[in-house]
Amino acid sequence: MNNPLRLLLDGHAAVIFFFVLSGYFYYTDKCITLKQYIYIIIKRVIRLIPSYWVSIIIGALLCNYYLKYGISQDNNVSHWFASFWNEPVTWSRFLNEAKVVFRHAPSNEFINPNSWYLNVDFKMMVIIPVVVFLSNKTYWWLSGIIIISVMTTTQCWVAIFLMGAIFHRYQERLFIIIGKHRWLLGVLSVVGVILWDVQTWFGINTNIASNMYRMEIIQAVGVILLLTVLLFLSDLPILTSRVLLFMGRISYEFYIIHFLFLAGLMPFISNTWMYIVVCFIGSLLSAVLLHNGSEWVTFKVLNMNIVAWLKGPK
Repeated sequence: MNNPLRLLLDGHAAVIFFFVLSGYFYYTDKCITLKQYIYIIIKRVIRLIPSYWVSIIIGALLCNYYLKYGISQDNNVSHWFASFWNEPVTWSRFLNEAKVVFRHAPSNEFINPNSWYLNVDFKMMVIIPVVVFLSNKTYWWLSGIIIISVMTTTQCWVAIFLMGAIFHRYQERLFIIIGKHRWLLGVLSVVGVILWDVQTWFGINTNIASNMYRMEIIQAVGVILLLTVLLFLSDLPILTSRVLLFMGRISYEFYIIHFLFLAGLMPFISNTWMYIVVCFIGSLLSAVLLHNGSEWVTFKVLNMNIVAWLKGPK
């Protein structure tokens, strides 16, 4: 689909939006201590890891079971999709993927390809609090220098996270300008859509790595412009609806588990629409269970005396 409507079905564009939004919510204007910094990292780790470990345990069991009994995927799947679950999961491969960070290639995302996100998120746990601290203590230009320096290291996703965080830092200044010139809402909306879907408008060849990298940064700028409009109009009912807030709470678990349903159910459901509906419902219910389980684990760990001490007084 070679028009802007493809954004509704473009998983890559959705990931760009999610990363900018994640960086946005990482930001805080509060200065944190070293103890609180460690506490934030611990909290994030125990929020992410349990659900991921559950997903790769289930994925490894399904992969090995299907291979043992000759259960194969549809021959019409993409080359990317077919590159997973096509050989047995050994203990060394399983342990390699369970590490989340410092994994060695090849196929370090063989069981659950969505786990690539965790590697980026773990970097954010370390980097963003430092950037926020520097941004709150210094002038804006230092934040810009940090983002540019990250970009030059080809850490594209890290840079996009940082762009979302810095946008949060200066959004009120943007809102003041928009409040005086409300016609800017229309301009930002149009330009935001064009930049977010820059590949359609300018026909960028994404087979070239450097082009892909530049395109993702441009898309992130487009997302920031659209977020500016949405947040300025944050009193819109759809943005505060219970359904949207609910999906936001379980979005990580949904993302980390849905591939298992896509790969696991494909050999058994031939009807496309039935396949989509069953995968969605299964992923949704599993995400709720994983989210509730993660919250329970998080509550237990964070209330341990040594961890609670890191948080500091309320």
